[in-house]
Amino acid sequence: MKDVTFTSNFFTSNEKAIQIKTSDDSREHNVDIDITNCYLGGYRYWFLCPGYKKGSRCNRRVRIIYRNNKKWGCRKCMNLTYRSQNLGGVGKMFGVDINLLSIKKYFHGGEPTKRYRRYLKKEDKNLIIRNKVLTAFSKKIKKKMEKLKHY
Repeated sequence: MKDVTFTSNFFTSNEKAIQIKTSDDSREHNVDIDITNCYLGGYRYWFLCPGYKKGSRCNRRVRIIYRNNKKWGCRKCMNLTYRSQNLGGVGKMFGVDINLLSIKKYFHGGEPTKRYRRYLKKEDKNLIIRNKVLTAFSKKIKKKMEKLKHY
C-alpha cells in the first residue's frame, strides 16, 4: 500500500483545497473542498472531484475520491463499478450476487435467517430458469442433429 500525505491551509486561510501526495508520485495533487450546512447544525465537507470526464473537469461533490494510474477522481469519472453492476445476462439471471459462502448463519431460533431464505428463493428461481434454458438448448441441438442426419 502506498503512503498518502494530506496537507492543507484549510483552517488558517480561506483556501478551500487540500494537497495530496503519495509515496510513488512526486507531484502534489490539489483537490478542492466544498462545505455545506447540515440540517441540524454543523458542516459537511465534500471533495470536488479532480477527475476529467469527456474532456472537462468532473467537479462532482463526493465523500470519497479514488486513485487509479496516478490520477484521482470519483467513481463516475474513474469508471469504477460494483461487482453486481457488472453482472449481465446469465449472471444476473442466475443471481450470482448471493453466495452461499457469504451467509454466516443459516438458522436462528429454529427458523431460517432472512438471508438464507432469500438465497433459497433465488436457488428455486434459478433452477426453473436453468431447466428452461437447458430444454430450449436441447431442442436446438436435436433440430441440428436431425438436419445432419439427412446429409
